[in-house]
Amino acid sequence: MIHKPFAVFAVAVAMLPLTGCGAVVAPAASLAAAVVQEEDELDAMRAYPVADLLGVGKVYAERLAKAGITNTDQLKAKTATRADRERLARAADIPYGRLLPIAQAVELMRIKGIGVRQANLLQAVGVASVKEMAQRVPANLHERLGIANNISRPFVQRTPGLTTVTRWIGEARSLARSGQTIGG
Repeated sequence: MIHKPFAVFAVAVAMLPLTGCGAVVAPAASLAAAVVQEEDELDAMRAYPVADLLGVGKVYAERLAKAGITNTDQLKAKTATRADRERLARAADIPYGRLLPIAQAVELMRIKGIGVRQANLLQAVGVASVKEMAQRVPANLHERLGIANNISRPFVQRTPGLTTVTRWIGEARSLARSGQTIGG
């Protein structure tokens, strides 16, 4: 992740005049937006505490921890098949119907650029799984993400752009066609 002091320094450097070298300086606002986007993309590439997922409160996080699951990577590995999910539901004493949407949220994180915050944002607009995302129209989903991210406390620093949402949907469609998605 880019540290905030570096981001501020990068924006300040972008505002320095580069006279005589023929360089075109990017506007500071563009550079700042690029830094925020890069932070969100880097953030999407790491494991998160399971408690950060929507639907996982303190009680379920503790139950999952007793079953050996403390982060999203572990959860992803232990929920790949229906049998895995049923086994984990029994071990963690969580009803299967409550574990399934949590597993589907983690499955969304298989798509490049989707981390826990993006998955939570997607869930907030009704995209609970890769299969559901594959059915979405990019422009409509982009609009809904923008509204949801600005209604209350933002899920992400910067709402994903239409190009990003289109790429996510393309990856979701590829996963759905390959049969590599969580069913029921």
